[in-house]
Amino acid sequence: MPKRPFFITLTLIITVLSVSFTLYADSQAGQRAYLPIIKRSQPTPTPGPVNGTPLVKINFQPANAPLPVGYQLDSGAPFANRGNGFSYGWNSDSSSVTRDRDSANAPDQRYDTLIQLQKPVNPDAIWEMSVPNGVYELLLVAGDPDFSDSVYHFLVEGATVLQATPSEGNWFKTAVFQTHVTDGKLTIRSGQAAQNNKLAFIEINTVSLDPAMPTPTPQPGTMTEFRGLWVSRFDWTSSSSGSPSKIDQIVADAAYAGFNAIFFQVRGEADAFYTPGLEPWSCRLTGTLGQNPGWDPLARLIEQAHAHNIQVHAYLNVYPVWTGCDTPPSNTTPQHLYYKLRDAHGTTSGKNNGLQWDSNGNVVCSSYQRATPASVYHDDHILAVARDLVTRYDVDGIHLDHIRYNSSNASCDPVSLAAFGGSCFSSGYADWQRRQVNGTVNKFYEQIVPLKQGLWLSAAVWPIYIDYWGWGGQEGYHDYYQDSKAWLQGGYIDSISPMIYPSSFDCNNEGFWTQSRWRTLVENFQGDRNGRFVIPGIGAGYCTFAEIEARINAARSLGTAGHAIFSYSGLASHGYFDDLHNGPYQQTAVPPTITWHP
Repeated sequence: MPKRPFFITLTLIITVLSVSFTLYADSQAGQRAYLPIIKRSQPTPTPGPVNGTPLVKINFQPANAPLPVGYQLDSGAPFANRGNGFSYGWNSDSSSVTRDRDSANAPDQRYDTLIQLQKPVNPDAIWEMSVPNGVYELLLVAGDPDFSDSVYHFLVEGATVLQATPSEGNWFKTAVFQTHVTDGKLTIRSGQAAQNNKLAFIEINTVSLDPAMPTPTPQPGTMTEFRGLWVSRFDWTSSSSGSPSKIDQIVADAAYAGFNAIFFQVRGEADAFYTPGLEPWSCRLTGTLGQNPGWDPLARLIEQAHAHNIQVHAYLNVYPVWTGCDTPPSNTTPQHLYYKLRDAHGTTSGKNNGLQWDSNGNVVCSSYQRATPASVYHDDHILAVARDLVTRYDVDGIHLDHIRYNSSNASCDPVSLAAFGGSCFSSGYADWQRRQVNGTVNKFYEQIVPLKQGLWLSAAVWPIYIDYWGWGGQEGYHDYYQDSKAWLQGGYIDSISPMIYPSSFDCNNEGFWTQSRWRTLVENFQGDRNGRFVIPGIGAGYCTFAEIEARINAARSLGTAGHAIFSYSGLASHGYFDDLHNGPYQQTAVPPTITWHP
């Protein structure tokens, strides 16, 4: 074995000049310890060769930063064939958390660049590289030339290889070690003790291969990915019944398939699918609005789902008050919201002032009668409903749906006109309407999220924010006054789920919502996520499972925090739970962690 160099470190500071050298020493464990130099004013000795045949050197850096000579680029992209003879990358897009510091504290470019492994965009970042099974020796350098607010803890092939705390002037920590790869992929990730983990560069040498040991198919492990399943009230109730056994079946199917979160509808039209606090029992449970079915669907689902480590997000229709143009029964306990809005805002020519009106002065009721977003009374009521749910039930999140106006022709109701102080759809009215919806979302975030540690606030949003491509589709921003990107940019939503799927499916016609358009829309939302989560919606009713799988794979390649499928009954009718279990969900996953609020 060639003799290894031995350096003694000396640091001399005279005014602004720093001179230092590099130390290599054999530890008792047989690994070389590396003490980096501080200033790049002199050529930097490399950490020295590791044992074996050189395979590859990887520098973690922004794509546009200078690449050190002899190193391959990793700019945080998801795992893929890199076109340089190697396949490697991350479990989710981490390009936004690469850094090029241009710091005087960095010995050379390798130490000046890095990637962060625990930021919200990918809080459990995992790097993998395809290699033949065998023994490899690695040099791993962790650090940041400008910040020492970290605890470094790295696992390679599941074993701790580096656990150390940097300090000012001792910015970098290094490990040289051997590891045995048996699954065809070299895997690097953060250990449990890691805080603000950062990786600068690695070098990999081949020590020996296992020619007699074929590379096996990777076995299911755990990845970080939100796998949501919408369960609407129509998925498990008829017009007059719903049963505990159906709830149990839904959870069992979701768990088997590999879902880790359920959006469970608890409010459809100012009614309740849980023991009422402020709104009457839904008529879909018994046939009669306000009648107690004798059991609690939400409590049942939480019990079953949490036993399978599945999150439960209480899914609320926000503005819908009643279906169709009739009025709800008036004799319920609690009293239905329709009458509370009427009492709060009055009537005009027999029409409820607290509902959305069109420009002809009629209450909009083509699908739902909806509360006007200008009603402070309604905001207070829906927030009280959410507060009641969070304080009485162990929900993991609040999920908002129908958090928009009915159409571009709504709303010219008396409450809105009085609050705006002008005529309907005059100059500035559309912007004012968007602010009403934004304000409701913001109130949820400020008043409800702090009630429980780790509580998610999410929303299902219109799939086309603005039709930049001239497709001819309706726009959330212009047609429904839903400015979902403002919620992301304002930081008062944790995740949005664009509903990119048709209302019906035709096996003989790909229709409007093609795979290409699905990908384009997801990219558009991803680009404006502001560090929050985009969890795109996928339809369940496609005639082949390949359509669903293609969209799941597209979401992964685009680096989203996950995806959600609408809805349970579509999967059940096509028998797609087996396809998920044996296909894209074969590897188990846990939802990402929210890090920007308690």
